[in-house]
Amino acid sequence: MTEGSLHPRVEELLEHADWIHALARSLVRDPAAADDLVQETWSAALEHPGSTPGAAQARPWLAAVLKNRWRSWRRA
Repeated sequence: MTEGSLHPRVEELLEHADWIHALARSLVRDPAAADDLVQETWSAALEHPGSTPGAAQARPWLAAVLKNRWRSWRRA
């Protein structure tokens, strides 16, 4: 985390890339759809950095964002 910042840097979020891909693949069996879901998760993290937690809470937050996107897809 940058000095004086409460929000993780992009590099700190990307440390969870393999894990978030695995979670997406467990929810969406189609690899292309899983990639889309992950991309939407990263977009949300970058578009709304004010809602992004500190580095220690990044994984649960990313999981919640991904699962919310997935639920939206299922409703559509």
